[in-house]
Amino acid sequence: MGLSAFNGTVIKFVLAGLEITISRAHFAKLLDVKDQGKRIADYKSE
Repeated sequence: MGLSAFNGTVIKFVLAGLEITISRAHFAKLLDVKDQGKRIADYKSE
């Protein structure tokens, strides 16, 4: 039982025995926007 390969930030949960994975691409498609942007941690404080 090892870790799966890292493919980006995702939300994972189990619902009624089914493993559900929601990615950034899912949210972008749902909201009808481009899948792009920066992480808050990438911005430098002044």
